[in-house]
Amino acid sequence: MLYMSEEESNEDLFSVVEEWSGIQERLKRVPYQMKLEIKEGLRLLAFPETTMLSPHPRKVPTKGANKKNQIYTKIDT
Repeated sequence: MLYMSEEESNEDLFSVVEEWSGIQERLKRVPYQMKLEIKEGLRLLAFPETTMLSPHPRKVPTKGANKKNQIYTKIDT
């Protein structure tokens, strides 16, 4: 468990270079579908405000158009 003073002193030593290199190497070896999944995970980390799904603020109709009483007129031909 890290205490605040330890966490602050470790801030200068913090690095993700090794992990980033591992991700880059893995991207070279994995199938395309896995690359897409890894990319999506990275997008979620990098841009959470634009990639996180949230419900729409208002109800969106998902089925066909509302049914309205339609008046048909007979056209003589």
